[in-house]
Amino acid sequence: MDSDPPMKVFVLSFGTIELLDGILVIDTDLSYKTFEKEYIEVLSQAGKDIKKILKNTFENGEYEIKDSIKEDLLLEVLEKLEAYDNPSFNFSETFEPSKGETSSDEPIQTEDLEPPEQEEPDIFEEPEILENYESEMLEEPLQSTLEDQAESKSENERGAVDLQDVLPTINLEDTLGKPEIPEFPVEEEPMLPTEIDTEGVASKFLVQLTENADFKLDHDQKIQDATVTGKILLKNSGKNDRIWDINLNLDKSKIRTTSLKQNHFHINELSPGKTWEQDYTVRNPKKVPILFKESIDTFLENSEEIHTLIPKQETVLEFNFFLENQENHEITNLKLEKEFPEAFTSLKLIDEIPSKTELEFEDQILTWKVLSLEPEQAINLKIQGKISPPSIDNIKTGPIRISFTNSNDLYSTLMFEDVSSISKNMYYIEKDEKVQFPNNWNCRFIFENKSEFPILLENAEIFSGDISSDKKEIVFRTINEIIYPADDEWRSQEWTVIDEDVPTFGKNMKFKIVPSTTKSLIVNISIDEVELPLLWAEVRKTYSVPEIASYVDTSVEVKTSIINQGDAEINELTIKDFIPENFIPPSLDDIKFLLNGKVLDKSKQKIELYFNREPDTDDSSEPHQLHIQLVNLQDSIGAIKKKSKLELQYALKAIKPPPDKVYTFPITVTANTQSEGPSLEITPDMVENSEIKVTHRRRKLTVGKSVFPGDATGEYEILMVFKNRGNTPIENAVISDLVPTNFKLLTSEPKASISEIETKTLLEWKFDVIEPGKKLEITYKIKGTGEYKTSDAEIFHKG
Repeated sequence: MDSDPPMKVFVLSFGTIELLDGILVIDTDLSYKTFEKEYIEVLSQAGKDIKKILKNTFENGEYEIKDSIKEDLLLEVLEKLEAYDNPSFNFSETFEPSKGETSSDEPIQTEDLEPPEQEEPDIFEEPEILENYESEMLEEPLQSTLEDQAESKSENERGAVDLQDVLPTINLEDTLGKPEIPEFPVEEEPMLPTEIDTEGVASKFLVQLTENADFKLDHDQKIQDATVTGKILLKNSGKNDRIWDINLNLDKSKIRTTSLKQNHFHINELSPGKTWEQDYTVRNPKKVPILFKESIDTFLENSEEIHTLIPKQETVLEFNFFLENQENHEITNLKLEKEFPEAFTSLKLIDEIPSKTELEFEDQILTWKVLSLEPEQAINLKIQGKISPPSIDNIKTGPIRISFTNSNDLYSTLMFEDVSSISKNMYYIEKDEKVQFPNNWNCRFIFENKSEFPILLENAEIFSGDISSDKKEIVFRTINEIIYPADDEWRSQEWTVIDEDVPTFGKNMKFKIVPSTTKSLIVNISIDEVELPLLWAEVRKTYSVPEIASYVDTSVEVKTSIINQGDAEINELTIKDFIPENFIPPSLDDIKFLLNGKVLDKSKQKIELYFNREPDTDDSSEPHQLHIQLVNLQDSIGAIKKKSKLELQYALKAIKPPPDKVYTFPITVTANTQSEGPSLEITPDMVENSEIKVTHRRRKLTVGKSVFPGDATGEYEILMVFKNRGNTPIENAVISDLVPTNFKLLTSEPKASISEIETKTLLEWKFDVIEPGKKLEITYKIKGTGEYKTSDAEIFHKG
């Protein structure tokens, strides 16, 4: 399949001419009449049909050519027009016309996002507009002093005139006769770009550098994750005019902080409403521009910050938010959001809101807006609230988000070196022959802004004849004026040329669109919420026996277990242990301490321990109280962590307890953390504890045994009877009997366990409990040799 013919585009000083598929389009504000005058030398060689086609297109904007021969002839004329036009700047390679060349058949590219790397001029020069504007203005001849100066100069010596230097010497009053034009030497100074402050100039050509920094921090401000992405954006926010031949240059020394591979970007054109973007990332962002701290105090009575909470205990707590600008420039539009969980109630502001800030609170979300924060300025905000933790689970305090903008600095430190571009414009020279002096031409250079963008006109050079001439007619240096939209123009001062023919000029211009350049940094910081630990412990107290006999001295082993069930570490314990009467209390040496099952050496491990018993006697006739305090555990055995268990073990001796007595051993445990805050008190009703009962046991038992001959020789049947005639159950009872070794067990009901003891066989029957009045019968059969004497039968019981 044949490819579509390429579009022919001719970029001339007055506009563009496009030809595609027989359709001719001319985009210009120039009239055909003016065009015909300016290009008479080329049009004189064109036929009537070609002129007619051009005239219709100038008038209607578009014309369809149906004859291919006419289309070829038209192309020849357009190429001659382009060569005659002599544009004084080079378009990029994707725009075919260039200085001294004609257009080729290469298609036009509308946008080149990745142009080849090449050196581009800082300022682009618009092709000249060679319109011959006839003026009817009358000009006075130069005064005679200038005539005298001109006499010493030949025609070939005439050089460029810098009007800024010449005009102060010109007097146009009362001058008669045909003047000779003074000739001045050309000053061969280079046309260097000059600086002008364009900041604040409104422009619809937007050039933006924007970076987004996202930080994730833990609550201690350590960076967990950091990403900084950037975007270079060019936008034509105009409605009518294109921008073309855009060259953007960044400071080359700054791009090394980014993923950018080049500092120069060329964009062919931007149509109205269109944008061009270049994304990049910033390497190794390590610094957060602001310092933020959130402190939470759950114990306002202490100057030191405490985080501990107690389950089901209402606590008044305080949040303090601190912000400090660590940059050397102002931070604006900062917003801090804190989302409080519903467990926090009665939230209110303490003190006044800092100046230049606003505060909002809605749906448990606190929003603090800081309009401005100067360099090294610090502010803080205090919020008070209440909480009553429903369980021993840690309390989440809610995440924090901070965002702000910075229009003064970027993480990458990228900077624009120059942004140059072109849009609709027109420049030309008015040539007015003086009424009284034929062949004397008053000339004025005019630059018109035909676009909707401000244009900076920097300087201009005017050449005699055309731009290929090395003869400079006049130089306008350091113009540096902004030509605003809506047909604003810049007009030079006049100069005079003597020529029998209409003088022609070449023009070399330096101008560019003034963009609206901005840079901004948007910072978003996400800070992990902190969890407030709960201080909670489980206390258990157990005894080796649940009952003791009345009037019998009995030893009882006591074990107290303290288990940390919260996330707050226990650094201090105070134990108050009550010992009732009829028991001899232990001394400190009698108490054994264990941590997670390992016995602690109180002296070697330098445990800070305080012990006291009241009264400090062994008299069992009165109750006692033990005071045990363990402090600064962090410095000895270490703070008691979650799920760790501290045990206290000691023995009590009951002295002749009276019958039917029930003894209790209440205990109170107080715990605290390393930084002394709200203490946890475990009261006796919160302790898993039991009692010791005194039972008045007076045992009454019936034990009987009978032996009967069996069915066969050598067999015997034994019947044993056991009856509990007492008033208390017999627990863990064992009834046993011994059988001589010359006999073997045949059967047993219930089944007995058998073991050998020296010269006899031991039979045992075990019962968990024998209730009062319960009678047990046990039968078994044996067989052996020799005689089994009844007196050999034995019966025992335990329980």
